[in-house]
Amino acid sequence: MIQEQNVTMLPGARDLFPGPQLALVQRAIVAGNTAGRLWRVVHDEGGETALLWDKGNNVFCLGGERLTPSGLAALATLVTDEVQPQATAEGARYFRARGVTGELEAQIPSLFPALALRQTAKRFYATRLGFQEEEVATFWAGLFPPTGSG
Repeated sequence: MIQEQNVTMLPGARDLFPGPQLALVQRAIVAGNTAGRLWRVVHDEGGETALLWDKGNNVFCLGGERLTPSGLAALATLVTDEVQPQATAEGARYFRARGVTGELEAQIPSLFPALALRQTAKRFYATRLGFQEEEVATFWAGLFPPTGSG
């Protein structure tokens, strides 16, 4: 049900993490500028959810459309048994977490059952508006150029 994937698989998960900020995070991880880990949960009912850990900024992002109770339980166990101890051993004293939809955002506290979370405000600044459409498409196309026929 839950499987860790090499971060080189991020391009296949990019639709699960929309928006310019997450595109920037994905590019940094794929390029090797920051460490990251990716887990995907494929639901028996169809669809999938993914948890992306941007280790350089200690940010967790829950992507996809929805999270089933069994998927949530699997991710919470993963976070409690593996991710949280690793983050602590690596010296992380805080983290940020977010969901890409309101439904997923509401599940964030359940991913970290041993912690008392508090909500904080965040701002994301960009130098140009509308960069994502062309630049992100160009970035992904450069990583995975179309194969020629013949």
